[in-house]
Amino acid sequence: MTETVTLEVPSEVMARAEGERTSRRAEDVLVEWASGEAPADSLSDAARVARCGLMMSEADQKEMSELLWRQREQGIGVAERARLHELLGIYQRGNISKAEASRVAVSRGLIPSPGAA
Repeated sequence: MTETVTLEVPSEVMARAEGERTSRRAEDVLVEWASGEAPADSLSDAARVARCGLMMSEADQKEMSELLWRQREQGIGVAERARLHELLGIYQRGNISKAEASRVAVSRGLIPSPGAA
């Protein structure tokens, strides 16, 4: 479950978040920082390569798939919609984290580029 909060953030922190966000919203960068997940640039090479292969838990994947199916076929209630939103957020943050780790790992020659033959 997620909660919505309003925070006053110092201007310099917001400027850093906006500078690091690339195609993401600054708010998403702040959530990542708050979650304690280290930026890909700060990881050891082994941790960076390990992050490239991370996957959502099997139980969460199954639950998300079931909720998506039920939403499409039957419709879902408010609580289920909130849970689906939470799972989709986990999925999205995981993919962003993997992509950033992969970008850094490729640029440092730790793994081959996905387009390389």
